[in-house]
Amino acid sequence: MKIKYDEFKVMVKIPELDIDINSHDIDYQIYKSSKTIPDIAILNVWNLEEIYYKKFLTANFKVFMYTKSYDNGLQLIFSGYTNSELVRNIPILSVANDNKIPSDLITQIKLTDSKKILQDCFIDKTYREPVSSSQIIQDCADAMGIKSVIYSDVLPEKVYSVYKAKGKPNVVIDEICKALNCEYLIQDDVLYLGSPKINNDTSSLVELNKDNSLNPESKNEYERLIITRLKSNIKPYDFVKCNFEDLEGIYKVSEVESSGNNYNTDGITKITVSLK
Repeated sequence: MKIKYDEFKVMVKIPELDIDINSHDIDYQIYKSSKTIPDIAILNVWNLEEIYYKKFLTANFKVFMYTKSYDNGLQLIFSGYTNSELVRNIPILSVANDNKIPSDLITQIKLTDSKKILQDCFIDKTYREPVSSSQIIQDCADAMGIKSVIYSDVLPEKVYSVYKAKGKPNVVIDEICKALNCEYLIQDDVLYLGSPKINNDTSSLVELNKDNSLNPESKNEYERLIITRLKSNIKPYDFVKCNFEDLEGIYKVSEVESSGNNYNTDGITKITVSLK
């Protein structure tokens, strides 16, 4: 089966370096996981100008990667930090694309998400009056420089008569979430808080079926791999609705690997769902 590809443009922005790449051909791979390892993105940018190339040699600046499509407008799909380990001038024969010519050059850029950077932050705050769990989480997010916190509709709330938040904010969040029996995820400068129980309203869930995906493959006893059309907006801890002969029901996503480009060839997403 041929996986359908949605046409869109890829845009790369680094506000601190005044870099805005929006008219280049770009191949990309994005890997996101619920594991503690950092999420990564690898970009192959065709014919990057020398001035941009030199700026990319400066390490530890935040990079924002967007897609722009007719259906969804501008959408952030990855944010992370670059480093000075760039690969340039990859031979054209290593990339199968009939639209390119031998004089075209590729600059390969690896981005790593902000998990490690955020773990270096610190909070020291004492609440001497009753405080909600959501307020403590929000203060931890502020200490990490996270601009947005998204709460699940079914997330419980707890009130502490007194509380001391001291140390690494992600450790404090982990402690609060264990008390609430919920999970959290930090990706693309957003803190997501959810519950192990899915909301009863499943109408908004992405549905994977034989019309838009290949049949699920077994990765191991507890996980199944589903290859589908490009869905860069899906992230770990999301729930998806599966409608296959051998896999039917609602399952939680544990890993997502997307690969695509913006010159209208193939693009796919590999989604790992947990059976547990």
